[in-house]
Amino acid sequence: MKMRLKIIVLALGLLLHGPLWAAVDTCGAESLLTRIRFQEAVVKNITGVNGVAISTYAFENPTGANAIVLVPGLGDASELLEETIQDFYSAGFSVFILDHRGQGHSKILASQVNSHVDSYENYIADLTTFIDQVVQPKRFAKTFMLGNSMGAAIGLLYLKQNPDVFSKAVFLSPMYGLPIP
Repeated sequence: MKMRLKIIVLALGLLLHGPLWAAVDTCGAESLLTRIRFQEAVVKNITGVNGVAISTYAFENPTGANAIVLVPGLGDASELLEETIQDFYSAGFSVFILDHRGQGHSKILASQVNSHVDSYENYIADLTTFIDQVVQPKRFAKTFMLGNSMGAAIGLLYLKQNPDVFSKAVFLSPMYGLPIP
């Protein structure tokens, strides 16, 4: 728990670019939490590329003016990130997350197996639809992105096409190829 919270604090510090370290007591972190349950999310199914139903979840924080969009990695259903969602919610953020096609509660085409996609662009188009239809209509003061692994690669490609949507972004272990000497 302590290591995971330190990583979350680091991500928050990177996003906010401020002295957040002094504001969080990593030893007594559980006492800071206002517990939310995943079942309390506002669930919305959006229509992705080729009519695939994409499940999205919004945890709107009535005390926060800022939002964070979590872009999970390959095989990470939203429910697996419940503690991360809780940490950001407790820090005052509204939290938004989606299940990529073929993951969690999102669907895939009947002709596809598991999380196969015909084109990586489908992930980017699904994320764009999610942000356009679910996140941006809420009009937050600042909106941040946190992507992990495959979600980091999707987030980076999204930002290449939409550089002005997010205030800041943090990418953990982006799934990008590295040249091998």
